[in-house]
Amino acid sequence: MSKSAIRFSLLLSFALTGMLSGNTWAQSGEDQKREGQEHRKTVYESATVLKAVSRLVVVDVVVTDKKGQPLTGLKAKDFTVQEDEVAQSIRFFSFQGGNNNSGSGPAPETPRKLPANVFTNVPDYKPGSAMNVILLDALNSNLANQVAMREQLIKFIAAIPTDRPTAIYALGNKLWLLQDFTTDPKTLQAVIRNYKGSISNLLENPTGAPPSDPLGMRFMPANIRERMKQFLKETIAAQTELRVNLTMEALTALARTLAAYPGRKNLIWLSEAFPLTIEPEMSRMNTRTIHTGNIERNFGLQLTKVADALMNTQIALYPIDIRGITSSDVFGPNMGVNNYGESMLLPEGMQREMREFGDELQANHSTMGELAERTGGKAFYNTNDFGKAVRSSMDDGSTYYTLSYYPSDKNWNGKFRKISVRLNSSDARLRYRLGYFAMDPSTYQDRSAPMRAQDFGQTLNLDYPVSTALMFRAGVLPPSEKTQNKVVVNYLVDAHAVSFQKEDDGLQHATLSGAVQVYTEKGEPLKTEATNITIALTPENFRQVMDKNLPFQMSFDLAPGKYVLRLGIRDDRTGLIGSANANVTVN
Repeated sequence: MSKSAIRFSLLLSFALTGMLSGNTWAQSGEDQKREGQEHRKTVYESATVLKAVSRLVVVDVVVTDKKGQPLTGLKAKDFTVQEDEVAQSIRFFSFQGGNNNSGSGPAPETPRKLPANVFTNVPDYKPGSAMNVILLDALNSNLANQVAMREQLIKFIAAIPTDRPTAIYALGNKLWLLQDFTTDPKTLQAVIRNYKGSISNLLENPTGAPPSDPLGMRFMPANIRERMKQFLKETIAAQTELRVNLTMEALTALARTLAAYPGRKNLIWLSEAFPLTIEPEMSRMNTRTIHTGNIERNFGLQLTKVADALMNTQIALYPIDIRGITSSDVFGPNMGVNNYGESMLLPEGMQREMREFGDELQANHSTMGELAERTGGKAFYNTNDFGKAVRSSMDDGSTYYTLSYYPSDKNWNGKFRKISVRLNSSDARLRYRLGYFAMDPSTYQDRSAPMRAQDFGQTLNLDYPVSTALMFRAGVLPPSEKTQNKVVVNYLVDAHAVSFQKEDDGLQHATLSGAVQVYTEKGEPLKTEATNITIALTPENFRQVMDKNLPFQMSFDLAPGKYVLRLGIRDDRTGLIGSANANVTVN
């Protein structure tokens, strides 16, 4: 056995007997055994882990009749699944209708009580039905539309059924959790009522006020006005590019956050969205390609990758355009000019504004529709009843069939594979994910170091919610004689989500990266501590790890003070990441 394997075996022995410094690993006794079994079952059933560890493809299918009503009572034999026109064998089949998910007990409404100095990213909520996430998007929505949306949402939430577990997130210049999953309408309503929205500094018109030529461009000489107009277009193009990137990062972060929850998650995105591609030669920059200076950008590939991340976590996107039924500024209160000082009252000006308004609306709706179609959700626009649209999203995603299969094509070449599902004897309507990228999960280790560092760095950022693809508990011990005057972090990682590989030496090998980002009590970053561990387990130790969890330890120095820690663990072979927040006081 190698030296690293011997060292890890000793660490494993101490961890499994609870003898590692401070005895602060996790809950002990029957509570640890019971909760550990539940949490390992949860993470092992999650689509993210199944894809990374066993390469199982999970497809949620919403089946409705011609009137839009869900069809129930179907069996696996009623479905045919194809991948790139090749029939696949359905290995697992289940039906989810309302809150009848067998085997899941009542969902706790309050966080579990952990021992002192113990922290975890294991979700508190144990879903009994499809889960709903409402994303309030202030980054891509003007303030006037945010206010209108908020008022309708308050009324809708008051009447939400109590079998709909719902969480609320908000997106501004960062993504933050407003309310974790709950089925209490009063709690959700209070959160929405207290949320006031925010003004996006990346929108051309962040308040929603009518155009007014704020720079007085209509009084400028024609040549200067044209230069100013081009400058403003390029500025808005750069802002739009940043807005798109921030939104894509937020959606990816949500996929990582919801990774541990098994089953379908309905992500209800209340937003004005953004154009997928932009071109400053059009005055509202809404066509196919972004040009910022001499740089061309097209976000199609980026959107495809984000949709793939959502699909791999069983997230279906339901975008709702909070502009509702709207019309061009030509018909609104204004001074007869647009923001560039151009007349909107003359026939050619009116035609220009109406054409550009229609193009802009169509571009944003195209983004919403594409994300919804790719993930098996549904887009809603041209409606002023946002509450009804939210309810329709929840209803639509609450009754579905899950079909799972191991692909017959074992060539993991990274190409997109199209999924098609049909009923063998019905003209019903089906919605499901369009496909997936056939990536070998182990090729994550071949990605460039900067790209892997960027992924891990985002996970360690307090501006993003925690990630749950790798679930763990961690005991954080302040400096003492027992810890040799260092801060010690003792991890227990769910081994079912770790990609082990049996090699010629007969040992099970894996490689993990651990990191702790240290922040002040006010959230200011101070330093990052990182380490790697190479694991080589005998068959006996491997069985113990699968039954008892995988130990991992870090230690470092900290000066006296109060700190916030973002703990992170990554499987270097598959890229699955887990993170959690912790606190420590150093005297």
